[in-house]
Amino acid sequence: MRTLRLSVAWTGTLVLLLGAVMACDVEDDHLITLEVLEERRSGPAISLTEDGIEQGTITYRAVVEASDPRLSGDWTVVDACRWDTQSDAAPTEELCVGHVRVENDGGTWFGGHEGYRREGIDNLDPTILEGQDGYAGLTAVLDYVQDGVTEPGKSVSGVGYIVDFSMPDPPESFAE
Repeated sequence: MRTLRLSVAWTGTLVLLLGAVMACDVEDDHLITLEVLEERRSGPAISLTEDGIEQGTITYRAVVEASDPRLSGDWTVVDACRWDTQSDAAPTEELCVGHVRVENDGGTWFGGHEGYRREGIDNLDPTILEGQDGYAGLTAVLDYVQDGVTEPGKSVSGVGYIVDFSMPDPPESFAE
């Protein structure tokens, strides 16, 4: 059971990197698709929280070809994840937070993502990347879905856009 759960976790984070050509009902010439040409991953080193939730850090490295060459290149994703494995009857649920770095000859992208995954349903995993160097002033907004499978790259759709301006600073925190 641990192999299945870890496989779902590993697959989930790189799905945006493993994005096969997406199926979309609306034609959109700005939509970016991603395809992984090569992938390596390491981890996780698993530990248990006091409540019995498994947790670990996973690092993914991939060579990605995107429909927009500005997102093609060497991708590195580092995730901290937790898996609810308390009950064999319930689907495995996963929460992850991580950093994403994309490097190519034109520049670098850096950002983060937070995600929720559950066996049998699509992922929620928005990713925001800020352009640096040659991509300074640009923002990449990405998301992906995975149909609850455990094989990397299978039944995966990636969606993304590059916006010609940077993300605003967040507002002040709520006053107590």
